[in-house]
Amino acid sequence: MFEKTKYAFKYALKSEAIKLSFIKLTDKEKEELFEVVANAVSFWSTPLYNSNLSQENEVLNEKKQVAIDNFSRYLMIDTLYDLIVKKTESVYIHCSWDPMEGLASSVRASGVSILHLPMKTHMHVYKDKILLEDYVYYDVSQSVEENKNNRREGIDRTLAKTIKIYMDLFN
Repeated sequence: MFEKTKYAFKYALKSEAIKLSFIKLTDKEKEELFEVVANAVSFWSTPLYNSNLSQENEVLNEKKQVAIDNFSRYLMIDTLYDLIVKKTESVYIHCSWDPMEGLASSVRASGVSILHLPMKTHMHVYKDKILLEDYVYYDVSQSVEENKNNRREGIDRTLAKTIKIYMDLFN
């Protein structure tokens, strides 16, 4: 119980810091920043949502859904906090067999299982674009169609690396 309260307080403080930093940004900057961060969070949370769809136990589904929603919210807050409060040039997010530097805080706070996250994937989130390795996954200066193509190709390349896909190859 104390652990959940600690995380709730931590993310509430980060949220307030983000709100204060937003005052300095124009509406266009805010909109572009949210687009970029939402695409980055979606990349990481989509495999978790998809893995939850096949469960048969409704209680388990609801519990997992809450954890996944919390993961998405916490990852968005962590990313926004680093970009606009700490003013880092880019946020490095990755999931590997080693301790998860970029996702560790969001994973611990939400309690999601890392089983379905794209392993060995390295993402750099900037205020205006997302890179997977050296590949442009999303860029606010590109058209909607170009970004759709980038995301489709990026998802095909990285989702193939999830443990579930590896396990399915051998079943």
